[in-house]
Amino acid sequence: MEYSIGVVTYVARFEKFLMPLIKQLTEVFPDKEIICIVNGHHDELLQINYLKQVTAFLNQFPNVHYLTYEKHQPLAKCFNWIALMSFAPRMLILNDDVSLNLLFRREFEKNLTQNNSFFVINYSWSHFLISKDFIKKIGWFEERLLGTGQEDGDYHIRIVDKGKEVTKMECHGIVNYVAPQDNAGWTDISKNATSGTGKTAAVNDEFFYKKYPNAGKCAPGMETPVFYNFSSLDNNGVFVPKYNTGRKPSLALLLLLPFNMIYSYSRKTVSKMYRYVKGMLR
Repeated sequence: MEYSIGVVTYVARFEKFLMPLIKQLTEVFPDKEIICIVNGHHDELLQINYLKQVTAFLNQFPNVHYLTYEKHQPLAKCFNWIALMSFAPRMLILNDDVSLNLLFRREFEKNLTQNNSFFVINYSWSHFLISKDFIKKIGWFEERLLGTGQEDGDYHIRIVDKGKEVTKMECHGIVNYVAPQDNAGWTDISKNATSGTGKTAAVNDEFFYKKYPNAGKCAPGMETPVFYNFSSLDNNGVFVPKYNTGRKPSLALLLLLPFNMIYSYSRKTVSKMYRYVKGMLR
Protein backbone atom coordinates (compact mmCIF):
# COMPACT_ATOMS: atom_id res chain seq x y z
CA MET A 1 0.00 0.00 0.00
CA GLU A 2 1.52 3.29 -1.11
CA TYR A 3 2.10 6.11 1.38
CA SER A 4 4.55 8.90 2.04
CA ILE A 5 5.96 10.15 5.34
CA GLY A 6 5.77 13.77 6.49
CA VAL A 7 7.62 15.59 9.27
CA VAL A 8 7.30 19.23 10.37
CA THR A 9 10.32 20.69 12.14
CA TYR A 10 12.02 23.93 13.20
CA VAL A 11 15.41 25.23 14.27
CA ALA A 12 15.47 24.13 17.93
CA ARG A 13 14.87 20.48 17.00
CA PHE A 14 17.62 20.13 14.37
CA GLU A 15 20.60 18.35 15.95
CA LYS A 16 18.95 16.54 18.85
CA PHE A 17 15.82 15.28 17.11
CA LEU A 18 15.56 15.86 13.35
CA MET A 19 18.98 14.55 12.34
CA PRO A 20 18.62 11.15 14.07
CA LEU A 21 14.97 10.86 12.97
CA ILE A 22 15.72 11.44 9.27
CA LYS A 23 18.53 8.88 9.45
CA GLN A 24 16.14 6.37 11.03
CA LEU A 25 13.42 7.08 8.47
CA THR A 26 15.73 6.64 5.50
CA GLU A 27 16.96 3.33 6.94
CA VAL A 28 13.56 1.95 7.92
CA PHE A 29 11.70 3.37 4.89
CA PRO A 30 14.33 3.47 2.10
CA ASP A 31 11.60 2.92 -0.51
CA LYS A 32 9.23 5.68 0.65
CA GLU A 33 8.92 9.36 -0.13
CA ILE A 34 9.83 11.46 2.92
CA ILE A 35 8.63 15.09 3.06
CA CYS A 36 10.18 17.51 5.52
CA ILE A 37 8.49 20.86 6.12
CA VAL A 38 11.11 23.18 7.62
CA ASN A 39 9.22 25.87 9.50
CA GLY A 40 10.46 29.43 9.88
CA HIS A 41 11.50 31.64 12.77
CA HIS A 42 11.30 35.33 13.65
CA ASP A 43 15.07 35.50 14.34
CA GLU A 44 16.32 36.15 10.80
CA LEU A 45 20.03 35.45 11.34
CA LEU A 46 19.30 32.27 13.30
CA GLN A 47 16.93 31.06 10.58
CA ILE A 48 19.30 31.78 7.68
CA ASN A 49 22.12 29.84 9.31
CA TYR A 50 19.72 27.03 10.15
CA LEU A 51 18.41 26.80 6.59
CA LYS A 52 21.97 26.47 5.28
CA GLN A 53 22.60 23.54 7.62
CA VAL A 54 19.28 21.73 7.37
CA THR A 55 19.06 21.84 3.57
CA ALA A 56 22.64 20.60 3.23
CA PHE A 57 21.78 17.75 5.60
CA LEU A 58 18.52 16.78 3.87
CA ASN A 59 20.11 16.87 0.41
CA GLN A 60 22.14 13.80 1.36
CA PHE A 61 19.08 11.56 1.13
CA PRO A 62 17.62 10.77 -2.30
CA ASN A 63 14.13 9.90 -1.04
CA VAL A 64 13.78 13.09 1.04
CA HIS A 65 12.42 16.33 -0.35
CA TYR A 66 11.56 19.44 1.60
CA LEU A 67 9.85 22.81 1.73
CA THR A 68 11.45 25.65 3.70
CA TYR A 69 10.04 28.83 5.20
CA GLU A 70 11.87 31.92 6.37
CA LYS A 71 9.12 33.07 8.77
CA HIS A 72 7.00 30.94 11.08
CA GLN A 73 3.93 29.32 9.52
CA PRO A 74 0.95 27.76 11.32
CA LEU A 75 1.50 24.09 12.09
CA ALA A 76 -1.84 23.40 10.42
CA LYS A 77 -0.55 24.96 7.20
CA CYS A 78 2.51 22.70 7.38
CA PHE A 79 0.23 19.65 7.70
CA ASN A 80 -1.71 20.81 4.64
CA TRP A 81 1.48 21.25 2.66
CA ILE A 82 2.67 17.74 3.49
CA ALA A 83 -0.50 16.56 1.74
CA LEU A 84 -0.02 18.99 -1.15
CA MET A 85 3.62 17.97 -1.64
CA SER A 86 2.98 14.24 -1.39
CA PHE A 87 2.99 12.07 -4.50
CA ALA A 88 1.31 9.24 -2.59
CA PRO A 89 -2.45 8.91 -1.87
CA ARG A 90 -1.94 8.87 1.90
CA MET A 91 0.55 10.29 4.40
CA LEU A 92 2.03 9.07 7.69
CA ILE A 93 2.61 12.32 9.61
CA LEU A 94 5.11 12.23 12.47
CA ASN A 95 6.28 14.71 15.08
CA ASP A 96 9.97 15.54 14.76
CA ASP A 97 10.64 14.44 18.37
CA VAL A 98 10.04 10.71 17.90
CA SER A 99 12.31 7.72 17.45
CA LEU A 100 11.37 4.52 15.63
CA ASN A 101 12.64 1.21 14.31
CA LEU A 102 11.66 -1.56 11.90
CA LEU A 103 9.11 -3.01 14.33
CA PHE A 104 7.10 0.19 13.95
CA ARG A 105 7.00 -0.19 10.16
CA ARG A 106 5.86 -3.81 10.43
CA GLU A 107 3.00 -2.96 12.80
CA PHE A 108 2.04 0.26 11.00
CA GLU A 109 1.72 -1.51 7.65
CA LYS A 110 -0.31 -4.29 9.29
CA ASN A 111 -2.74 -1.65 10.59
CA LEU A 112 -2.75 -0.03 7.16
CA THR A 113 -4.28 -3.16 5.64
CA GLN A 114 -7.25 -2.70 8.00
CA ASN A 115 -7.64 1.06 7.59
CA ASN A 116 -5.98 3.06 4.81
CA SER A 117 -7.93 6.29 5.29
CA PHE A 118 -7.30 7.78 8.75
CA PHE A 119 -6.10 6.68 12.15
CA VAL A 120 -4.23 8.07 15.14
CA ILE A 121 -1.32 5.99 16.43
CA ASN A 122 -0.98 5.08 20.12
CA TYR A 123 -3.77 7.48 21.14
CA SER A 124 -1.68 10.50 20.13
CA TRP A 125 -1.80 12.97 17.24
CA SER A 126 1.99 13.02 17.43
CA HIS A 127 1.75 10.32 14.74
CA PHE A 128 -1.21 9.69 12.46
CA LEU A 129 -2.15 8.43 9.03
CA ILE A 130 -4.39 10.51 6.76
CA SER A 131 -5.37 10.00 3.14
CA LYS A 132 -6.03 12.67 0.53
CA ASP A 133 -9.56 11.33 0.07
CA PHE A 134 -10.16 11.79 3.81
CA ILE A 135 -8.96 15.40 3.60
CA LYS A 136 -11.36 16.00 0.71
CA LYS A 137 -14.21 14.77 2.93
CA ILE A 138 -13.30 16.55 6.18
CA GLY A 139 -11.48 19.62 4.84
CA TRP A 140 -8.09 21.20 5.34
CA PHE A 141 -6.38 21.62 8.69
CA GLU A 142 -7.34 24.94 10.27
CA GLU A 143 -4.69 27.49 9.21
CA ARG A 144 -6.24 30.28 11.28
CA LEU A 145 -4.57 28.56 14.26
CA LEU A 146 -1.49 30.73 13.81
CA GLY A 147 0.92 29.06 16.24
CA THR A 148 0.89 25.45 17.42
CA GLY A 149 -1.76 23.62 19.43
CA GLN A 150 -5.43 22.67 19.02
CA GLU A 151 -4.96 21.47 15.41
CA ASP A 152 -5.90 17.99 16.60
CA GLY A 153 -8.85 19.17 18.67
CA ASP A 154 -10.27 21.15 15.78
CA TYR A 155 -9.88 18.30 13.30
CA HIS A 156 -11.28 15.78 15.80
CA ILE A 157 -14.46 17.84 16.18
CA ARG A 158 -14.85 18.15 12.41
CA ILE A 159 -14.31 14.41 11.86
CA VAL A 160 -17.05 13.56 14.35
CA ASP A 161 -19.30 16.28 12.90
CA LYS A 162 -19.02 14.56 9.50
CA GLY A 163 -20.17 11.29 11.06
CA LYS A 164 -16.72 9.69 10.85
CA GLU A 165 -14.76 7.89 13.55
CA VAL A 166 -11.46 8.98 15.07
CA THR A 167 -9.88 5.55 14.79
CA LYS A 168 -6.97 4.66 17.08
CA MET A 169 -4.38 2.02 16.23
CA GLU A 170 -1.53 0.68 18.36
CA CYS A 171 2.02 0.38 17.06
CA HIS A 172 5.13 -0.70 18.96
CA GLY A 173 8.61 0.37 17.98
CA ILE A 174 8.11 4.13 18.29
CA VAL A 175 8.94 6.48 21.17
CA ASN A 176 7.39 9.93 21.49
CA TYR A 177 9.68 12.15 23.58
CA VAL A 178 7.18 15.05 23.92
CA ALA A 179 10.02 17.55 23.84
CA PRO A 180 9.37 21.13 24.99
CA GLN A 181 9.05 23.80 22.32
CA ASP A 182 12.20 25.73 23.13
CA ASN A 183 12.54 29.05 21.29
CA ALA A 184 9.39 28.43 19.24
CA GLY A 185 9.05 30.33 15.99
CA TRP A 186 5.68 31.80 17.00
CA THR A 187 6.83 33.57 20.20
CA ASP A 188 6.84 36.94 18.41
CA ILE A 189 3.05 36.67 17.87
CA SER A 190 1.92 34.84 21.01
CA LYS A 191 2.71 33.83 24.55
CA ASN A 192 2.45 30.23 25.76
CA ALA A 193 -1.02 29.12 26.81
CA THR A 194 -1.48 29.35 30.57
CA SER A 195 -2.42 25.66 30.82
CA GLY A 196 -1.12 22.44 29.32
CA THR A 197 2.41 21.39 28.43
CA GLY A 198 3.71 24.75 27.21
CA LYS A 199 3.57 23.56 23.59
CA THR A 200 0.39 25.48 22.77
CA ALA A 201 0.38 29.11 21.70
CA ALA A 202 -2.12 31.28 23.57
CA VAL A 203 -3.31 32.69 20.24
CA ASN A 204 -4.34 29.17 19.22
CA ASP A 205 -6.33 28.61 22.40
CA GLU A 206 -8.04 31.98 21.92
CA PHE A 207 -9.06 31.17 18.36
CA PHE A 208 -10.15 27.62 19.19
CA TYR A 209 -12.55 28.70 21.96
CA LYS A 210 -13.86 31.51 19.77
CA LYS A 211 -14.60 28.98 17.01
CA TYR A 212 -16.09 26.44 19.44
CA PRO A 213 -17.67 28.42 22.31
CA ASN A 214 -20.21 25.75 23.21
CA ALA A 215 -18.95 22.19 23.76
CA GLY A 216 -17.60 21.54 20.28
CA LYS A 217 -20.29 23.41 18.37
CA CYS A 218 -18.83 25.66 15.69
CA ALA A 219 -19.90 29.30 15.96
CA PRO A 220 -21.82 30.66 12.95
CA GLY A 221 -19.48 32.12 10.34
CA MET A 222 -16.41 30.39 11.81
CA GLU A 223 -16.46 27.32 9.56
CA THR A 224 -13.05 26.24 8.21
CA PRO A 225 -12.34 27.88 4.83
CA VAL A 226 -11.32 25.93 1.74
CA PHE A 227 -7.69 27.08 1.86
CA TYR A 228 -6.70 25.32 -1.39
CA ASN A 229 -8.54 23.76 -4.28
CA PHE A 230 -8.90 20.07 -3.46
CA SER A 231 -7.82 19.16 -6.99
CA SER A 232 -4.35 20.32 -5.89
CA LEU A 233 -4.08 17.01 -4.04
CA ASP A 234 -4.18 15.11 -7.33
CA ASN A 235 -1.03 14.44 -9.32
CA ASN A 236 -2.62 14.73 -12.76
CA GLY A 237 -0.12 16.05 -15.27
CA VAL A 238 2.62 16.29 -12.64
CA PHE A 239 5.97 14.57 -13.02
CA VAL A 240 6.11 11.92 -10.29
CA PRO A 241 9.61 10.91 -9.14
CA LYS A 242 10.21 7.21 -8.52
CA TYR A 243 10.64 7.36 -4.74
CA ASN A 244 9.55 3.73 -4.48
CA THR A 245 12.86 2.28 -5.62
CA GLY A 246 12.11 -1.21 -4.38
CA ARG A 247 14.91 -0.96 -1.84
CA LYS A 248 14.32 -2.80 1.41
CA PRO A 249 15.54 -2.17 4.97
CA SER A 250 19.05 -3.49 5.49
CA LEU A 251 19.92 -6.94 6.80
CA ALA A 252 21.30 -5.32 9.96
CA LEU A 253 17.85 -3.83 10.73
CA LEU A 254 16.21 -7.20 10.13
CA LEU A 255 18.63 -8.87 12.54
CA LEU A 256 17.84 -6.24 15.16
CA LEU A 257 14.09 -6.77 14.85
CA PRO A 258 13.79 -9.42 17.65
CA PHE A 259 15.68 -7.12 20.03
CA ASN A 260 13.42 -4.21 19.02
CA MET A 261 10.42 -6.33 19.92
CA ILE A 262 11.82 -7.33 23.32
CA TYR A 263 12.74 -3.74 24.16
CA SER A 264 9.46 -2.26 22.97
CA TYR A 265 7.16 -4.72 24.74
CA SER A 266 9.18 -4.67 27.98
CA ARG A 267 9.24 -0.84 27.90
CA LYS A 268 5.45 -0.78 27.59
CA THR A 269 5.04 -3.25 30.47
CA VAL A 270 7.32 -1.22 32.74
CA SER A 271 5.46 1.95 31.80
CA LYS A 272 2.11 0.39 32.73
CA MET A 273 3.50 -0.81 36.07
CA TYR A 274 4.89 2.66 36.80
CA ARG A 275 1.53 4.33 36.11
CA TYR A 276 -0.25 1.73 38.26
CA VAL A 277 2.09 2.21 41.25
CA LYS A 278 1.95 6.00 40.85
CA GLY A 279 -1.85 5.86 40.90
CA MET A 280 -1.87 3.65 44.00
CA LEU A 281 0.38 6.07 45.87
CA ARG A 282 -1.84 9.07 45.24
